[in-house]
Amino acid sequence: LFEHHYAVMAGKATSVTNALFALEAHVGTLSVPDGAQLYYARIDPYLTYGCEIAIDVDTVGIKKLEDAQLAYLRRLLGLHPRSIRAALFSETGIMPIRYRRIILALQYAKYALSQQDSHFVKRTYQDAVSLFRQGKSGWVGDIQNCLSRLPVPVAMQVESLESIEGIEKLIEDVEKACAQDVFDGMQSTKTPLLGGPNRGISPESIQSVLRLRKYLRFVTIPAHWKALSQFITAEHGLRVEIERRSRRGDGTSANTDTCRCRYCDAPVENELHALFEC
Repeated sequence: LFEHHYAVMAGKATSVTNALFALEAHVGTLSVPDGAQLYYARIDPYLTYGCEIAIDVDTVGIKKLEDAQLAYLRRLLGLHPRSIRAALFSETGIMPIRYRRIILALQYAKYALSQQDSHFVKRTYQDAVSLFRQGKSGWVGDIQNCLSRLPVPVAMQVESLESIEGIEKLIEDVEKACAQDVFDGMQSTKTPLLGGPNRGISPESIQSVLRLRKYLRFVTIPAHWKALSQFITAEHGLRVEIERRSRRGDGTSANTDTCRCRYCDAPVENELHALFEC
């Protein structure tokens, strides 16, 4: 039903992305703090437009919006088009669009429920809840389906939508699911610095998972913060990554545990060795 809407909004977000980065030829490299501010001002409105009505039960449609968001964040951080997704959110503090849209829809439900009984929006909302209780498809059913299809599913009982406190608790559950999803994406042997235990990141706190990191705020030379972001996300030229991407004659991956350092002949040339040992 909303396929055309998704396509149009994703196309507009992509057009704005291209226009913003075309300006770099005139004003220099866009910093990440400025890029995040421009994202919320110029990209996010397109990606969230109509999210209170068009609940994301169409996986093809939401995929178009996700692709537009990922493209912007990768260009902002100077990362490869196939870079790790979790880093795009954990390093910039921007929420994945799938979670953001359903949270905005739930906030609209909270707004509708807070109106006077004579208000048309509250009457319509109560009718939607009543239809769901009768087993009929509708807006509330789409909310439930959307929550169950999140990468980290969230269970919903209809009683949660009948009180302000219940909706607020549901929003908290979605935020926790978002934090867990991004946190899980950071836990990879390929990126030991991204999800390391010393970064103070906990899946219990979305504020610790989604945060504009200090090195992107205080390192002002573009080549330096881009090098740091690439280093953290395993987009570097160290031998461990070169070997990881290479293939033997039989098609199997090379053994990254035997990638001797090219500079000091240490057993392994990886991120931790390059930073603290070599």
